[in-house]
Amino acid sequence: MRRGTETVARRPQRDAEVAQPTATGGRGTTLTGTGALIRLAVRRDRVWLPAWVAVIALELVATASAYDSLYPTAASRATLGPTIGHNASLLALYGPAFDLSSAGGFTAWRILGFAAAFAGLMSLITVVRHTRGEEESGRLELIRSGVVGRHAPLAAALAVTSLANLVLGMLVAAGLAALATPVAGALATAAGLGLTGLVFTAVAGVTAQLTENARPAIGLAAAALGAAYLLRAVGDSSGHGVLSWLSWISPIGWAQQTRPYAGERWGVLVVPVVVAAVLGTAAVGLEGRRDFAGSLLRPRLGPARAPAQLASPIGLAWRLERGGFAAWAVGSALFAAAIGAVAYGVLDLFRGNAALEQMLQRMGGEQNLIDAFFATIMSLMAMVVTIHAVQLMLRLRAEETGSHAEQVLATAVSRRRFAVSHLGPALVGPLVLMALTGVAAGVPYAVISGNGGQVWRVLASAVLFVPAMWVLVGAAMALIGLLPRFTTAAWALLAGFAVLGEIGPLLKLPTAVLKVSPYANVPSLLADTVTWTPLIVLLGAAAVLTGVGLAAYDRRDIA
Repeated sequence: MRRGTETVARRPQRDAEVAQPTATGGRGTTLTGTGALIRLAVRRDRVWLPAWVAVIALELVATASAYDSLYPTAASRATLGPTIGHNASLLALYGPAFDLSSAGGFTAWRILGFAAAFAGLMSLITVVRHTRGEEESGRLELIRSGVVGRHAPLAAALAVTSLANLVLGMLVAAGLAALATPVAGALATAAGLGLTGLVFTAVAGVTAQLTENARPAIGLAAAALGAAYLLRAVGDSSGHGVLSWLSWISPIGWAQQTRPYAGERWGVLVVPVVVAAVLGTAAVGLEGRRDFAGSLLRPRLGPARAPAQLASPIGLAWRLERGGFAAWAVGSALFAAAIGAVAYGVLDLFRGNAALEQMLQRMGGEQNLIDAFFATIMSLMAMVVTIHAVQLMLRLRAEETGSHAEQVLATAVSRRRFAVSHLGPALVGPLVLMALTGVAAGVPYAVISGNGGQVWRVLASAVLFVPAMWVLVGAAMALIGLLPRFTTAAWALLAGFAVLGEIGPLLKLPTAVLKVSPYANVPSLLADTVTWTPLIVLLGAAAVLTGVGLAAYDRRDIA
């Protein structure tokens, strides 16, 4: 065993060499080797983190730069506050609007909440990847066989992720200030954004100690992120009602309650600093209370005999993913129900304004406006749910790199059957989750509006996005088959489509550019009849990408 360990340690793997600190004599501390691990993490994430940071910063800066072209006159800006800024439906979607008369204030309302959520997602994935993910793969055991302190890996992960949030804040502050927005507002926006990422950095540090595997750790942290957004949505939509306090227990709400460009409240920033410090300290303390490769939440013992479904690859895949799927289902349903409950309030934008009421009539009446609102919501939900679908598909590559695929393929299971066992849930999952989202949003809206038939319209607006989601699943399968080393490009595609859909209309990009995103090709329910051609094209693209990926996976070498 000793000779085998030394042989592995001597392999010419640059990452492991970088991670191996030099002994300086004497007794090391629990943080020995942190610097070397930070350099290793920065090197490994030299593409991943800069891409995340650039995309999030671009969203904010591009929105601010488009403000003058969207609202060129003082009169057009004056109508924003009394209409958009006080609408319960839009408050739930975007957050409180403290000042919409300036580019900075509009950006803080329109984008800051989404950007903070993405910063939190970036942070929690990065932390778990460098802690529990490395521990689960066995690489961290090799690294810790050298002169590396017990808490060095966790400290390095927290440090690198915090640095990414710091750089993100600096880019946002510099970009907004360069557009001649007030410096104080730019700094408040950047600080709220960066500190939200810092809070979820610490949250992920805690969840990484609770479970034995990376996927549940990410799931728990992502559930906290989803709960933060939901609490903010419910609290903000209630205005000054009895539930407004919910915004103050949400890290995303803290970023918005700093009130950038509307009389900044710097004291609010103390809250995320304290919470991040407490959670970070708790993460270190919890790590010291568990065994290496162990967890604080002990997994329960399995049955003496394996269930019959585990004898098939698809049964095994479902057993591995059912917990994550259940979490996504609950989170999607809760968020959709909250949005459906306030959807009817979007009509308040038009009531009392003769010009807007005439425009509403030209659009086809109240129902068309509601349909447009639900189409926007379902587009957002489709992009979020696609995260789960892509994650399911990339699980196939993770099983390969983790040497688990070899154990399954050593039995009487073909490559094609093994790949399909992961492809199946990735294709069925979006359909089930979007259908659940449509029903969860449609039922409360139907109850409030008094029209039970609207459940089916909302359900249809959700399910129509499934073919676009399957295109991303097919792209992930094609990458696994053709370019397995670059499977993370699937995340880049999803992020690019999300940014294009979010800021493309604000920048008034050409329709041809917007149509690059599969989500922009989903037909609208506003039309009298749904055009099926785009859906057929999307289904065809998904089928071609999936087929190419399966064929290539069947022919290339494993691992």
